[in-house]
Amino acid sequence: MHTTSSNTNKLGVYALGSNSSGQLGVGHAEDVRSTPQRCIFAVEAEADGEGSADRGARGAGVSPARPPPLRRAHQDRDLDPSLVGHITKIVAGGNHTVVLTGRGRVFVAGRSGGGLRGDAGDNVFKEVTREVLEFCPRGVGGEGGVYDESITDVAASWDVSFAVVGGRAVVCWGEFGGTCGITAPTTSPTTTTLSTASATGTQQMWTSFVLDHTGSRVDVTITAIEAGMAHVVVLLSNGQVYGWGASRKGQLGEQYQGQKILRDARRIDVGPEGRRLLPFAPEKVILGREYTVFLRRDDKLVTWGSMAGNRDVDAECLFGQDDVAVSGWSSVHVLSRLGGSLSTLVKSMGKNNHGQFAPANLPPIRAIAAGSEHCVALTLEGQVIAWGWGEHGNCGEQVDGKGNVVDRWNVIRLPGLDQRTVVRDVAAGCATTFVICGEDDR
Repeated sequence: MHTTSSNTNKLGVYALGSNSSGQLGVGHAEDVRSTPQRCIFAVEAEADGEGSADRGARGAGVSPARPPPLRRAHQDRDLDPSLVGHITKIVAGGNHTVVLTGRGRVFVAGRSGGGLRGDAGDNVFKEVTREVLEFCPRGVGGEGGVYDESITDVAASWDVSFAVVGGRAVVCWGEFGGTCGITAPTTSPTTTTLSTASATGTQQMWTSFVLDHTGSRVDVTITAIEAGMAHVVVLLSNGQVYGWGASRKGQLGEQYQGQKILRDARRIDVGPEGRRLLPFAPEKVILGREYTVFLRRDDKLVTWGSMAGNRDVDAECLFGQDDVAVSGWSSVHVLSRLGGSLSTLVKSMGKNNHGQFAPANLPPIRAIAAGSEHCVALTLEGQVIAWGWGEHGNCGEQVDGKGNVVDRWNVIRLPGLDQRTVVRDVAAGCATTFVICGEDDR
């Protein structure tokens, strides 16, 4: 998910749903039902002596000479965008959540947050920016290494978290040796990448993908990383696509289906003799439990792997210039704006066994997110609505006998918002729902 807002206002994040591992970051480990609770962030404060000029340089997209010096974390229920930037992405695994801000600050909550939990305690969002940057090896990809860069993207599989550093390396933490964990140092089939692996004590961190710029163009960067339950796909700025993890359903291409699990990153957009396997260089990719969907503006969606259920929309759907596509475990949803008007349409494909397909007569939608088997949306009127699998309270209070919200939606009401505070965006995870709020600056 993505959001933008003014640099002067505090951001509050609210959450509800499954929370047995503290993945909501609200200070306890009980499920949160019907009424969202405010998330708590343990922010590593800048060390004394770092001035506003340094902060301004990072905010303008200029990487600092080294990771920002940080001191002991302090807990707060709000994030200050002037210090950490705005929330640009929230991703979730089975029992953990990862938050990325516009200034490359990363926070984790829950189990398999990677063992990167320290003096901030459990059940809150703890900042791990410094730990990720310090792990990234010097000298990788050129003089100075990616240690000197910032975190540009994040992803999460069931039990592993991923962070892109400097657009050139993917650092991972979580269940080392699992389906998405690379278990041995390997070199990829091409000279443009180097895959390595290592574990550092209880932190269980490793580097799964590194762009090797030795003897090659240095302007190639990682433009996107996305993860499903057990596989990962990386897009490069030169149009190449790499992936690893579970492959037996064809989610990483038919050529790797027989291997069942790819333990190192492989280029998946070309065949053994360099034959292109995709009709275009993808601009975006979204992943389900056992499938991968590649997207480019004004082209049809291309799906690899196993997506059960209704695929009629897939065959006819063109990804429009202003469309937004999201995926849960088993369903894909495309938000389209109709003819430049305020009217919107959400088209769903895949499985609908929990009512995860968009209900008829939805109000105009501004933003949409897909969790494991549910959706949450922000309407143009500023309401948060949800539908699909809501057994843990992630879709609100009113559910049927099976814990679902089918062919309708619930309105998620936030507690105690004053008149100056509005909802800016929404996100969703494994039976979890997140709502990002800030001051109304319109």
